[in-house]
Amino acid sequence: MQLEFRIRNMNEGELRKRRTSKPKFAVIGLALAAAASIYSVSSTHTAEVHGTVVRANHVVVLRDESGSMSGTESKVATQYERLRAAGISIDEEIGTNGFAISFVSDYSVINALNIALSKRYPPDTLYIVTDFNGSDDSANQPEALAYMKEKLHGHRLYWAAVTNLPPPGYVQMALETGGGVIDAR
Repeated sequence: MQLEFRIRNMNEGELRKRRTSKPKFAVIGLALAAAASIYSVSSTHTAEVHGTVVRANHVVVLRDESGSMSGTESKVATQYERLRAAGISIDEEIGTNGFAISFVSDYSVINALNIALSKRYPPDTLYIVTDFNGSDDSANQPEALAYMKEKLHGHRLYWAAVTNLPPPGYVQMALETGGGVIDAR
């Protein structure tokens, strides 16, 4: 005995044919959705902070916590507000004692840099807030400078200056990464 059936005027052969054919619009729709999600993940947010355009998605802030930074809290808070308002995530803030680039100085940013970049999902941008007061940069070491430049490969660097502007070598380092200097004096 053979059963014959119909579903809305379709016989078994027509039903199999429809079941095996792939709907073209669904495939195109999925491809467009995938492309849109990749774009939204990879697009970089942009904020203007004291006249400098900051491009970032995920930022780790290295913040100078030395005594000379006292009284700069509102300047720093304003910068953070501008970053967050633009959709830039400040993932973490790591304290430093200054702005030296050295393996031996207590005022070096190298240890904080290593902590920031050792994260499972490292930031695309490092934002270093300091006052550039004193002579921390006199402790800079050529090998530490080279090390920092190497570690920054693939990451943007912004120096956020709250009292004095950075020395020219610091400006150059930031520009080479696609970052810059925020003049928040």
